[in-house]
Amino acid sequence: MDNFQEDFIQNHLFDLVENANDLIQSVDDKGRFIYVNKSWRRVLGYSRDDLNYLDFFDIVCRDKHPQCQSKWELLRQTPSIHFVDTIFYAKDGRQIYLEGSVASHFKEGRFAGTYCILRDVSERKRMENDLRKQYAEVLQLTERLEHLTRRILEVQEEERLRIARDLHDGLGQYLTLMHQQMQRFHLPGGVDDIRSALEGLERHSKSAWDEFRRALSDLRPPFLDELGLEAALDWKMRQFRNIFQGVVTSRIDLTGMPVISRSAQICVFRIFQEMLTNIQRHSQASRVWISITASSGQLDIEVGDDGVGFDASRIYKTNLGLMAMEERVKMMGGVFFCKSAPGRGTSIKTVLPGASQDSNVKSDKI
Repeated sequence: MDNFQEDFIQNHLFDLVENANDLIQSVDDKGRFIYVNKSWRRVLGYSRDDLNYLDFFDIVCRDKHPQCQSKWELLRQTPSIHFVDTIFYAKDGRQIYLEGSVASHFKEGRFAGTYCILRDVSERKRMENDLRKQYAEVLQLTERLEHLTRRILEVQEEERLRIARDLHDGLGQYLTLMHQQMQRFHLPGGVDDIRSALEGLERHSKSAWDEFRRALSDLRPPFLDELGLEAALDWKMRQFRNIFQGVVTSRIDLTGMPVISRSAQICVFRIFQEMLTNIQRHSQASRVWISITASSGQLDIEVGDDGVGFDASRIYKTNLGLMAMEERVKMMGGVFFCKSAPGRGTSIKTVLPGASQDSNVKSDKI
């Protein structure tokens, strides 16, 4: 091969390296840059003049220094090629994820530096990180769904037991008394005995009817269908006042709220009902404050107490009542806030936008 052919090949090889899509670099035995190609300069943003004041380790991410130092020592010992997975700092401070191969160069038996071909994999790394985060979120949501499913089944059984007990202790008791009164008609007696039995039947039947209406109200408040959301919320608050032993400060003003669907009204009522139920069951509070206001199409519900409180970071993700409230709020496109700490009471607030209270909310069949 003559000199012309050698020069021709060298020139074309240089053009190939200079214009390659991969990042190509060469450094001497001190790590100082000898050559970087066009793609290297474009991706990392350094000029040739910048490299006069930098060496290889100046642009390697600090977390990768031990790994790079170890590879460097191996390359110094013997001619070899190694896979590299590293991170360089670009001139603007960005971290550029790189993968490729590095080969050692020896001259007259002595280590003279390295040649390195790298590929920018930053986008792939970002996608992998996003996938890992999404996978972790899916696992968390799956665990939460499994917990919710178990708790829903438990609550269903508890609710069935409660209804059965209420029917037995309330309605069942009055029906038994009515049956006993009716048996008196088979016994010999005068008009007074019949009148007394009828009066007993009337009294017990009225009590049975009142008990039946109470059970229906617990399942579905009639005020919600007959008088609307504000009346139903007021009824529930007055009912809570009757059973709560402490001080209740309240304010309900829905003047600024637009007309919303029936299913959305049910959802709002259930959220408020669950707030009061949690206080009644768990808070041991002496004071409760309630605020339900509407303005500019937005409904704000806030309920707080001075009770025992709880560790919100621990209890929040396992309490079915809190999770059910949050899910209902999300169904309506709202925002749910819960603030609590042991011994410092609890405050729960929901912000519900009127614009999204229709199509995404399913009706409560109870």
